[in-house]
Amino acid sequence: MAMTSTFAQSQYKIQFSYDSAGNQTLRDRVCINCNTSKEALDSTLVEDVALQEDILEDVSGLNEGDNFSNIVAYPNPVTEQLTVEWQDTQRQVAQIILFNGIGQQLFQKTIKNRQGSLGLNFGIYPAGRYMVSVFYTDNTKQTFHVIKK
Repeated sequence: MAMTSTFAQSQYKIQFSYDSAGNQTLRDRVCINCNTSKEALDSTLVEDVALQEDILEDVSGLNEGDNFSNIVAYPNPVTEQLTVEWQDTQRQVAQIILFNGIGQQLFQKTIKNRQGSLGLNFGIYPAGRYMVSVFYTDNTKQTFHVIKK
């Protein structure tokens, strides 16, 4: 007695969506030959940036400020040395913290005077995405992403 079975294999296409900064925001698995709408789309949100911001909020206990324009960091992408420069306007920089891509603190520097710049040695870190958070004396912060080549 011979048994034969036929299985229809579903074919999927993976589709990605990105925000204006190039961060992946959505990963869609689209079934090309499925019959039902439930099978047609299996979406998974990618929330790594939001998770990192939540980690930073837990670590700092500070509120993030709105629009900041007095911080400049270069070069980005960085290979060895990242220079962070700021101008003391109404807010004074109190602390600068470097985090890796999963929110672990790698470096912390308390700013005691109005030095206006800080060099961060990225030569000791592997390639990847990092976050630099600048904390101000008025309990606000600014966080920006840095790519290490």
